[in-house]
Amino acid sequence: MKNVYLEMAGVGRNWGSDKQIFLNILGSRNSKQLVATLRAYERISGHPLIAAIQSEFSGELKEALVSIVLCVVNRPLFFAIQLFRCMRGAGTDDPTLIRVLITRSEIDLENIKKVFQQKYHKELKDAIIDDTSGDYQKILLKILDP
Repeated sequence: MKNVYLEMAGVGRNWGSDKQIFLNILGSRNSKQLVATLRAYERISGHPLIAAIQSEFSGELKEALVSIVLCVVNRPLFFAIQLFRCMRGAGTDDPTLIRVLITRSEIDLENIKKVFQQKYHKELKDAIIDDTSGDYQKILLKILDP
């Protein structure tokens, strides 16, 4: 069965896509519906929806839509990337670091740690040690490994 909305959004079109349809689909579906939509899009178009987003959108909107798709497809990878980004370069995005560690600590932090290690070839614990200090570091490490 064809997905009319996906076809209207750009699958098989020669001159661009209707960005509003992408926004409506990604902004109004629950995770199960999004997984089904992502699979249907790839089956119909021959490429993942994230590739279409990367070619059709730019800036913060592109980043937001990619984040939605990545969070649906591989949530631990999404959070591993967030943790890496908040600790890279000079300074630390402390609110993001704290928020991710606390909100994921009882859900999937173990999986996030594994994915972080696989993607960045460094343990999350070591990244936190390299980027923080003092009591702040101690409490973060306690959250990471209770």
